[in-house]
Amino acid sequence: MISPAFPSGPLVSMFWEAFPRDFMRQVLMCLRDAYPIASYQAYSGHEQPEADNLRPFLRRAYIEENLRHIARPFSATVTATAKRGNSNWWNHTLVECGSVSFTESTVFQPDQIVRWSRDRDQYSADNRQKLLFDERVEPSEKSLYGILLHGREGMDRAKLGFAVVRFPLPKVAGYYESRIDLLKEFPGIVDDMAKPQSESDPTEQIGDDIDIDILPEEDIGG
Repeated sequence: MISPAFPSGPLVSMFWEAFPRDFMRQVLMCLRDAYPIASYQAYSGHEQPEADNLRPFLRRAYIEENLRHIARPFSATVTATAKRGNSNWWNHTLVECGSVSFTESTVFQPDQIVRWSRDRDQYSADNRQKLLFDERVEPSEKSLYGILLHGREGMDRAKLGFAVVRFPLPKVAGYYESRIDLLKEFPGIVDDMAKPQSESDPTEQIGDDIDIDILPEEDIGG
């Protein structure tokens, strides 16, 4: 679902006016590395049934932690903070630069709408059309929240396939049309790292859309 009544190009401009390009380049490198590293660690250290369960958790931990590490050299403008979920005990990292912020989520494809969470509902509240597109609203009064969506390359769970920033409608009911495709913004980044080899490389048995930052505790392993 998108909002066809308003142009969303200004959202992309607002994002890049806030975030340094070198910071986002390093974020993409983090995503690129997370997929092969998590796969290698899971399947080299565990048998397949346990590795199938563990791999997405390792990948998410790598990304969430490294978002905070990447932000440190940019601390004059960028902050990345571990946040405890409002409705459960999962942590997530909120990245902020001025009035623009984002979190990350794994999905199967770039148009997939992430599941609702109280945190994303709260973050996306400022993405109301009347605030973002009303010229009478001062730029200093506008806030923008994005979700960095990423997923694997086809059936290859050890390679990043896409990484896009989407701007959700309030309550994460859909997305505005514009997006930022980080692989197009920074071509060649993903191909710069060869896939690590492990003795076991079975077909993935679980969905890559596991969204650990919003799953209630009782859903783990379900």
